[in-house]
Amino acid sequence: MCLLTKGHYHVYKYHRLITYSKYQNFSFFSWFLYL
Repeated sequence: MCLLTKGHYHVYKYHRLITYSKYQNFSFFSWFLYL
């Protein structure tokens, strides 16, 4: 349960990063390279 919750948190965090990147007019590919 703890691992599942932690995994869900990471998915939520990445989703926010991707959404923020799109809002800033950055492509998903550029965001991926940034990692």
